[in-house]
Amino acid sequence: MSKLIYLLFVVIGGTAAAVQIPINSVLGKRVGVFESGLWSFATGTMLLIVLVLVFGKGQFTEIVSVPKWQP
Repeated sequence: MSKLIYLLFVVIGGTAAAVQIPINSVLGKRVGVFESGLWSFATGTMLLIVLVLVFGKGQFTEIVSVPKWQP
């Protein structure tokens, strides 16, 4: 994969991080702090699952073999 796609991911990630703060703030005021935190983590988890399935190296099952101090 070209290095340009990684640069694009960095720009998108930085933009998303900057936009997430005001969105979570408004959401927290409307539905509650813990509820907005749950929603934020749930959507992030779903996105990461998709990214692992698409771009992962296929070594996810090896996570159980690493030492417990290396999460």
